[in-house]
This record gives sequence, structure tokens and C-alpha cells, in this order.
Amino acid sequence: MFVFNWMTSTPVCVNTQDTLLKAEESMKTHQVNQILVQDAGKLVGIFSDRDLRDAKTSLVYMSSFQGKTLKDLMESAPVVSFMTKDPITLYPTDTLEDALSIFNTHRFNGLPVVDEDARPLGILTKTDLLRAFEGVLGINANTSRLEVLVADKTSDTIRVLEAVKRLGIEVVSLLFEMVRKEPPQLVLLLRLATINPLPVREALEAEGFEILDIRKHWLDLEAFD
Repeated sequence: MFVFNWMTSTPVCVNTQDTLLKAEESMKTHQVNQILVQDAGKLVGIFSDRDLRDAKTSLVYMSSFQGKTLKDLMESAPVVSFMTKDPITLYPTDTLEDALSIFNTHRFNGLPVVDEDARPLGILTKTDLLRAFEGVLGINANTSRLEVLVADKTSDTIRVLEAVKRLGIEVVSLLFEMVRKEPPQLVLLLRLATINPLPVREALEAEGFEILDIRKHWLDLEAFD
């Protein structure tokens, strides 16, 4: 799962000498919440809708003293004065896991993607990230999921997959989760290419596996808390 497969290519860019008004118009035209700021073809900053709001607040205050309209000031104020300078960036070959860690740590809404010469190649937004994980998990109307309690990641997973294979059902994705109980329990999250998981459930129960009943599990967690 690499950034270049999921980033928004051809990002919207403005130059450092462009005005706030042009930056706002670019955001409206392309319907984006952040644009990249470049100088001589290299990324130097990012300008978001939050930066725009802050800039307008400052200019409204200035306009009351200078006798100018907000639009007049926006036509002369350079975007470089209000952008976020030297933003954290990604390379196309970074992983989505790397990007997710940065998003969670810094609460960004978008991360510029650049090449080794700092030239902007794209932008990875939270929406792109969610779209990527939705694709990897195989979430759509024609799938279903089961949560299987397992004791061992390797041997039990092999047994589960063999049981599903015998039914001729495709496994779309699988993940592991440790549920909050005492002691903690390991759950295999299995997404299947079928809207009827009952045959798989019955086959796994026949193999001795316990299928997590989410309603009972929730009540157990409430009692545990």
C-alpha cells in the first residue's frame, strides 16, 4: 500500500507571488480544501481553508484602519504570508501506514507528495486514505464479515482459510484484533465474497472455532468495564 497508488495527482498549486484572492479562487474552482504553494517549481508551503479563514480575520481587522475593503486587501496580500511553511511531506514510495501515523500525530487533513527535488507530485488527503483502506478491506455490498476467536495467528488462520476454501468462497481480506477482555482475546476479522456467511460460520463452528456474536460481545465489554 504505497502513496503513489492513492494520492491525488496533479495537485492544485499557486506560486509564492500569487495573492490570497487568487488562492481562494483556485480553491473554489477546484473544490479543494488545501492547495500547494511552490517557488521555482519546488514546494515551499501548503495553504488550507483554515489558513484562509485566519487570513480573512486578520485582513478584516486591518481594513477597519486602512479604509479598504477585504477584497482590496486580498488582491494585494501574498499567499506566502499566510501559508504553512515547510510542511511535512511524503514521497510516492512511502507507505500508507507511514501516512496514517503522520495524520494521527499531527491532525493534518492533507500531506503534499514530492519527489527528491521537492517538486510537488500530488497530495494525499484523509479522504484518499479512507478510500485506500476501504479498497484494501474489500468493503462493498456483496461481502460479509465474520469475527473468529483464535488462539494462534498462524495455525488457526490456516485452518480457517482451509475451511473456507472447501466451501469455494473467496476470502476478500483478513485482519487481527485484540479485544478488551481479561485475558485479552485474539479475533480474526474475516471478510468474505458472499452476502450469506452462514455456511462458513457453520463450517468453522464444526471445526471447533467460536464465532464472535457482536451483540453478546458488546454486553460482555460493558460488564467488563
